[in-house]
Amino acid sequence: MEDQAVIMTGDSFPADGKRHDPYRNMNFLVLIDGFISAGFKEVEGLNWTTTEVTYREGGDNTVERKSPGRTTWEPIILRRGMTISTEMYDWSIASVKLDGAGAAAENLRRNINIILRNKILQEVKRWAVYNCWISKYTIPTLDAMGDEILLEEITVTHEGWELVAVAGVDYVVPTFA
Repeated sequence: MEDQAVIMTGDSFPADGKRHDPYRNMNFLVLIDGFISAGFKEVEGLNWTTTEVTYREGGDNTVERKSPGRTTWEPIILRRGMTISTEMYDWSIASVKLDGAGAAAENLRRNINIILRNKILQEVKRWAVYNCWISKYTIPTLDAMGDEILLEEITVTHEGWELVAVAGVDYVVPTFA
């Protein structure tokens, strides 16, 4: 039998009969302590860095071995249009209001879930971010000549995040032969 080229058009993805296109970055929700927080424009900083620790083994001094070291979690930056709501400001001020012993104000640390949705708004990925608190609150420059949307920006310091399983979503794990 003669080999034939496979032409992929439109919505076809012949490899396994299922389509696995990358998701768009525009359909997401931000939940803070389980409640949807008003429309964030951007979420930035879902990343971490693990340092490498190098060492040599006795008797094999020609090769450096490497192991994972300490992991640091980058702060997450959330941006949204400023409205009448003071929700983010109220949360951020909790980190400033410490008692004399250095104990944090009530409700300082919260958990955040960042939910990615597909084109038909079904949840497809969820990142759970733990023990968050606002370390920086920014209102951009006010400009009498400007006409842009005023975006409040918060920098969230946290103690780590993880991708959590979403019910009904089958994750495709590639196999490398």
